Amino acid sequence: MTINRYTLLITLLIIVLAFVYFLIFGNITQSRKLESQEFIDKVVPIILKYIDNQTDDIDLDPSTKKLIKTSDIKKLACNYKNRFGIFKKYNGGKGYHFNFYSFKKGKIPFAIYYLDSEFSSDNVKSKVMILKDPQWRIESFKMISEKDIGGSRE
Repeated sequence: MTINRYTLLITLLIIVLAFVYFLIFGNITQSRKLESQEFIDKVVPIILKYIDNQTDDIDLDPSTKKLIKTSDIKKLACNYKNRFGIFKKYNGGKGYHFNFYSFKKGKIPFAIYYLDSEFSSDNVKSKVMILKDPQWRIESFKMISEKDIGGSRE
């Protein structure tokens, strides 16, 4: 029994494509997912608390200062300051993890989180994109109330 050249070529191509797919989309470790979730769960509530804050004071403990700067919190929250009322509760959410490839830096992990929180005026949805370069940092932070997207508050 001889193997047709085309069959061999197609099999080899499938193996190469599977390898490339694994390099690009695979290899997201559980520890990296937990690490990014910890970052989100620590930093996002601080930003949400600052949004309803009547002053510009932000008091961060030393461990949080290692994760995010006060100036970054103010910059991320400036579009939403006092817009949703008083911050009540951070409910967490779901994250999706990926790898971005750069010729200069190689593989850069990033994640997109869809989060829920409660304010006095409405429930709020957030979309947060973070990347690790070399530490986790927030690249994008967007918020919208359920009223604005047509949802109802129960």
